[in-house]
Amino acid sequence: PTQFLPHKAVVSTQSTGDVGALSEMKSYKEPPAIIATVIQVTMLILDVCPEEELQEWSKIKGFLNSDLLKKLGAFNPLSKDNKIDIHKINDRLKGVTSTDVKKGGSLPSYLLYQWIIDVISIIRVSNTS
Repeated sequence: PTQFLPHKAVVSTQSTGDVGALSEMKSYKEPPAIIATVIQVTMLILDVCPEEELQEWSKIKGFLNSDLLKKLGAFNPLSKDNKIDIHKINDRLKGVTSTDVKKGGSLPSYLLYQWIIDVISIIRVSNTS
């Protein structure tokens, strides 16, 4: 199967150290809005849970686990099985820049943001060819 390479930095960063990235994200009582947005969009792309469950941080935290990392590792943005609504993703990311995520987030959220941008770009290119 075709593998989507940019995710490797996210997966390796999030699976090393003291369970680092996921532990850091789960530790927030309420994360900064920018981190919550990046995680919500990541979960939408990966179809981790119903969109309604992405409104409460307590529910989102339950999905921050090794299964999420496995989904990131196995994700192929060109798969015909994807149900990604690019317009919905763009709406959620409206006004969010990589600089914003870098300043107001964390390394894991920044890497996820970069992954999201890569996924959107690949889908757009594949839809125009």
